[in-house]
Amino acid sequence: MRQIAKHILMAMLIFVLISAAPTQPSTQTANLVQNPGLETAQLPEHWKFLNVWGAPGRFAIDDQATHSGKRSFRISADESTQSWLYSDPIPVAPGETIDASAWVRYQDLPDGHTTGEGLNAGLILVANFFGADVRTEQFRDFACINGPTGAGGWHELKGSVKVPAEAATLRLRIGFRDTSGTCWIDDVSVFAREKLVVRADLEQPRITPDPGGIPVVIVNRDQRKDAVAVRAKLGSSAASVDVRLNGDPLQKVLVPVSIPERRELPLEVTVVDEKQNVIFKEKRRVLVPPVMVLSPAIPTHWAVEDGPPLLAGDADLALPQNERAGAVLEVKLLDKGNRVLAEWKNSEALDDGFNRFYLRPSAIPVGDCTLHAELRSNKAALAEADQPFVVIPRELSHVVLNHDGYLEYRGKPIFPLGIFNGPAKVKEMGEAGFTINHAYNAANVEPGERPHDEEAKRFLDETEKNGMKALFLIPRGLAFSGDWEAFRRRIRMFKNHPALLAWDEEEGIAREDMDLKSLATMRQIIREEDPYHPFMVGDSRDVITRVNDRSNFFPLKYMDLGMWWWYPIPAGAARENMLEGDELTRAMELTPPSFLTQRNTNKPLWVGVQSYAKPNKTGRYPTPDEFRAQAYLSIIHGAKGLMWYGGSVEGGIYQDPKAGHWEELKKLVRELRDRENVFMAPSEAMPAIVPKDAPISVAVKRIKDRRVLIAVNRGVNEIDATITSSDGKKITHRFKRYEAIVEEWREK
Repeated sequence: MRQIAKHILMAMLIFVLISAAPTQPSTQTANLVQNPGLETAQLPEHWKFLNVWGAPGRFAIDDQATHSGKRSFRISADESTQSWLYSDPIPVAPGETIDASAWVRYQDLPDGHTTGEGLNAGLILVANFFGADVRTEQFRDFACINGPTGAGGWHELKGSVKVPAEAATLRLRIGFRDTSGTCWIDDVSVFAREKLVVRADLEQPRITPDPGGIPVVIVNRDQRKDAVAVRAKLGSSAASVDVRLNGDPLQKVLVPVSIPERRELPLEVTVVDEKQNVIFKEKRRVLVPPVMVLSPAIPTHWAVEDGPPLLAGDADLALPQNERAGAVLEVKLLDKGNRVLAEWKNSEALDDGFNRFYLRPSAIPVGDCTLHAELRSNKAALAEADQPFVVIPRELSHVVLNHDGYLEYRGKPIFPLGIFNGPAKVKEMGEAGFTINHAYNAANVEPGERPHDEEAKRFLDETEKNGMKALFLIPRGLAFSGDWEAFRRRIRMFKNHPALLAWDEEEGIAREDMDLKSLATMRQIIREEDPYHPFMVGDSRDVITRVNDRSNFFPLKYMDLGMWWWYPIPAGAARENMLEGDELTRAMELTPPSFLTQRNTNKPLWVGVQSYAKPNKTGRYPTPDEFRAQAYLSIIHGAKGLMWYGGSVEGGIYQDPKAGHWEELKKLVRELRDRENVFMAPSEAMPAIVPKDAPISVAVKRIKDRRVLIAVNRGVNEIDATITSSDGKKITHRFKRYEAIVEEWREK
């Protein structure tokens, strides 16, 4: 009996030990994480500390709390933070599945929620994927703990993700996303289900004939040294190359596939064994660009008062070296009658990619011109391309900030009514009375990518065509990476476009993507290149979680005007998160944003008002009454412009126009547009309100021989209120929930 009990006890012990060990798939690779136990005494080898946003996390080795071995790693933060333990890069291929786990303990972790991007907030195990350019990032959550339940013991964060398209490496993140508390991390593992995979070795989803085929990377995780074949198929063209594996973790090959046609095409890269069995296949779509793409002129427009134009441009070529050798690129500036005003011809060998040219014609009168490029080889035409170039009077591209704090164009002040990321409904916006358009992807440029110059120009052209001006986002990716030469190129390109209202920067400092020095550089470049348009800064003076004084919110030294976000719907359900436009306010009251009501500056401030449904359990679109209340409250408390967030954004009004009350918002915008002279008029002394504690916001505007009262009930309950002007004129009104009224007080 004792022997049986002994064997049972031993079996149970073995079971417990196996259960406690880091899990691995049955068809496992080795653990791809280096130093998975974090056992080094100081900084763990092959790991980094990463503070992305929020309060700075405190990082430390802890030899008192361990899951196994002698020590674990600890992260703690008293306020909301994004602080991570960050692994070395791990090569991956799109389409394969990765399993990962980490053992964690935690304490003081608050109840969970989602971030403004719809991501989980809490203690997270994250796959941070990078493209081959080592810049483009994608994120997938393996697992998340987002509440205090279960604090104290060790838990396994464990999950699987599929590697997304165009990813080349994985870096594991373990730690806090938009939360606070303390966590301990130990025994990390990353396993790939495939031991041998391949991927196209492309920094961008773009293929030119220049390499002579498709570059491929073989990821060899078990030091194989046998023979395989790598196949590539681009559209209808295919090729294969035999490869003897050398046992290295990464092995590069070139598959000699010819270019079948120039457009977006499917690409397949496959590795097969000696018996032609498929080991792994990657699929993606790539662009085979035209032989030549001519960028918009730099600048697209020239002010005749600035003298003879200095004109530049880029011809983006996609040709193999043998065809480029001896090729001639000729660029001419032509007037309406096709008379040559200036010309340029390459004197050096042409590159695969951008080729910069310059033209300096004599003074040109106001009117339309054409930039015409021809590419020839041995006198045979290879490609032609045109771009417009327009000479305008300076008044068509000059915006000033008037003494009342409004932007003025051609002597007429503009009351800004816009929508963030609005290009999907530009015609509707113009017809509804919007004055401002805005775009994210069309305006931004990420480091290493080809700038979307033509898309950006199309956005500006469509904005102008539909009677609006553009709040034009600076190329944030270039600024955040410090590529100031490319940043300057974008400013030069569009500085004179008649649709340009102001340059716009958003959240670079608030999210800790850049510092004040970068903002100062940005402002200096804009001043040097374009002194005719102001600089809007939608940013805080420091990382947002460090800015507790709402009266001193903006980086005033570096901006002409500022903007921040106010997303209060549904009222009373928000957490304190200024980055997402949320403030802790009285339950169910539309308390105006503190950055506006407590401001310590006379610089004009705009309000980003809510037109999206937050991606959380209580998230919804504003009702028509809430739309009106937000707009009029912002105006009453001094906003010099309104920008609704957003159109084509996550949860934005364009995603569900019916549920989002798009038609009602358009009617409100028309109402506001028709009253813009009222809003831009001077304000009189604040009227008295009875009862004094009524949640009523009020302003009185003076327009020649009349006064206009604007009042809003911020609360959900009906309330009778009497409003008395400084000269004794009274109005009594029963305000409904969130009701906004506009009443004229004419002189007797």
